[in-house]
Amino acid sequence: MKLSLPERLPHSLLRFSSFILPLSSPESASATAREVTDDMPELIRSFASRLRELVGNRRRAPRYRVRLEVELALNISQAGGKSHSTTAQLKLAGYTRDISESGLAVIVPAIRIGGQYFTDSNHKLLVTLRLPDDIVIELHAKPVRYVPLEDDATETGYLIGLAILEMSANDRRRFKDYIETLNAER
Repeated sequence: MKLSLPERLPHSLLRFSSFILPLSSPESASATAREVTDDMPELIRSFASRLRELVGNRRRAPRYRVRLEVELALNISQAGGKSHSTTAQLKLAGYTRDISESGLAVIVPAIRIGGQYFTDSNHKLLVTLRLPDDIVIELHAKPVRYVPLEDDATETGYLIGLAILEMSANDRRRFKDYIETLNAER
């Protein structure tokens, strides 16, 4: 749901939900309306994140806090001349904060490369995960949420929650085996 504010607002104030922002001119009202509209998705995400903390954990699969190297790849189709199209692959490197049988929480330095957002819920990402003993598995996942990490925190960048969609049977077995070793260490 996209909220939009009128292009022209009364110059005396801009009222948005429970926030009242004093304005000095009609021009600043118009500029502020655009800024508030641009910041809305971040405000909603922040609110949802805080609500999730208060309501409780609805996760079905237990999470294991572990730091593993991860690479996210996004395939982008590009139109070429003479009706040929090519596929470019954009990549982000990061690490996991935690993992479960059904998802990953990864930390990356950015959420977009060029004009492409890795956090678009319509994207299917190829995730390369490096387990201990140099075991590399690949899986497909979709972003389900993201939040910017606070500047004063020990970690910087963005936390992206990924839901696992699919992986090969061999990679699934190795992934489950690794999770079982984490469970045994608890």
